[in-house]
Amino acid sequence: MNPRLDNARKIKAPHGTTLRAKSWLTEAPLRMLMNNLDAEVAE
Repeated sequence: MNPRLDNARKIKAPHGTTLRAKSWLTEAPLRMLMNNLDAEVAE
């Protein structure tokens, strides 16, 4: 199965100042999306 379609993967919102994107301008929307998908943070 394609891993992008696998619903079993866990998405965790990043904490701290470590960047996953190339800059903070792209990191901010990435973190907002990941916060919505994180089961511990989302409502």
